[in-house]
Amino acid sequence: MKRLLHILFLGLCIAAAQAYEDEKVMGWQTFNVTDAQKERPIEGLLWYPAQDDARVERIQSNGVWIGVDAAKNATPLAGKHPLVVLSHGMYGNARNQNWLAQALVSEGYIVASLNHPGTSTWLRDSDDARQLWERPRDVSRVITSLLEDKDFSPLIDAERIFMGGHSLGGWTAMWLADGRYDGAKVKAECAADPSDCCV
Repeated sequence: MKRLLHILFLGLCIAAAQAYEDEKVMGWQTFNVTDAQKERPIEGLLWYPAQDDARVERIQSNGVWIGVDAAKNATPLAGKHPLVVLSHGMYGNARNQNWLAQALVSEGYIVASLNHPGTSTWLRDSDDARQLWERPRDVSRVITSLLEDKDFSPLIDAERIFMGGHSLGGWTAMWLADGRYDGAKVKAECAADPSDCCV
């Protein structure tokens, strides 16, 4: 029995060591996208699998959000990685989905989360907020910028680019996937079964 416990303990130690070796470091840095007219500058956070050459710290913690462990400006891991762009909801911001970015980076993804002008926490503007068609363009501009970036372009698998979003960010993703709101269809479906409608 004692020998069995020793073997079990040794097995647990080996498993723990393997899990530690498999744990990836998440690097992060800020990014900015500007166009020639500089009318709608976009900023955000870039998260990526990284080498262990920078100090890992708990960042982005506050009274609402649990922070993530990441190393600022760490050297990215070589190789091609899929890219995911994250879009926040109305008056959210690039930090809101850090937990999701961390989970994706642990699976080998590069993640870009952006602040949409007009509809983010620190960039509230009623004129910009009404221009919802600009949000999908923001996402496209971020992707184009990263694919042209001398440091990150070689690391992105251009055949595997994805997008996710929360609330209005989900609408942004649907718009980019060619989804469109059809008021007449909604009205007809509500007339057929009012229990499915919030009107």
